[in-house]
Amino acid sequence: MSAVIMLLVQKYGLTGIWVAGLMAGIFLTIIGLLRLGRFIAFIPSPVITGFTSGIALIIFIGQMDNFLGVKTTGADSAALKFIGYFKGGFIPDWHAIVLAGIVILTMVLWPVKWNAKFPASLLGIILATVLNAALNWPVKMIGVIPQTLFLADRMNFSMIPWANLGDFVAPALTITALGAIESLLCGAVGSNMTGIRLQANQELIAQGLGNILIPFFGGVPATAAIARASVGIKSGGQTRLVSIIHAVGLLLSMFVLAPLMARIPLAGLAGVLMVTAWRMNEWEGIRFIFSHRFKTAMITFGITLIATITLDLTQAILVGAFLSGAMF
Repeated sequence: MSAVIMLLVQKYGLTGIWVAGLMAGIFLTIIGLLRLGRFIAFIPSPVITGFTSGIALIIFIGQMDNFLGVKTTGADSAALKFIGYFKGGFIPDWHAIVLAGIVILTMVLWPVKWNAKFPASLLGIILATVLNAALNWPVKMIGVIPQTLFLADRMNFSMIPWANLGDFVAPALTITALGAIESLLCGAVGSNMTGIRLQANQELIAQGLGNILIPFFGGVPATAAIARASVGIKSGGQTRLVSIIHAVGLLLSMFVLAPLMARIPLAGLAGVLMVTAWRMNEWEGIRFIFSHRFKTAMITFGITLIATITLDLTQAILVGAFLSGAMF
């Protein structure tokens, strides 16, 4: 998704993202209305498990810069990024490591029964932020948060290049495919974690409508996110109200708590995501596959995981699904 968006920006500017995102939203809605979301049922369980573990690694590796308090060069994949850390060339900031460590220890040591009353991740963030504010350590923080829903740069109908819409069909279809696959896989992972059946077509319609509206607020194409879904489930969320409360909380945070949130150290957030990445692995499913020595499932899981951290996410799913079909 990021690669597609960057190419659109280079060629068409922000307008290109908004037009392609709007078109992708329309396509997603149509796919959902035609009830074509059922193809998710054909993705084998070891593929979803491998994909989930791969995403967990991507999240973990993606936070290492913030955890170490450094800025390393980018890489084409999470695997290459991880290898880059062994080449050195940077000096870890112990301030960042301490702040991240406080959050990690809080989340690990906080009793499960207390977590339902007050999330350990939130407590850890509060402790790290207060400590950093008190000692005024030189670590990176979130920074200024815009306190408005209506950004200066946002889409309006006059921006739509009706004569050149054909130029946006290919990127819009790519965003559609990525959005559908990522959202449905997020739903499948959530379904595995909760035991609640995924309503695939309903998910696609919701994603489609969301992406139709987003450009008019200056936003970029979005999908469901496994990281946030996993945090919600692991924190005790059980119904669809989780998403609504999450959205209301974000709005209130933006309008009321923005000055405080601006001071949250990125290292603290890194600690939350690293623990979440570890916990989001389907450990029970992984143990089942390997303890019973299901060779096909083991190979499928391994290759999907490796493909996820070395290739693009859509390619990883196609590789895993193809391998399952071939072995079958």
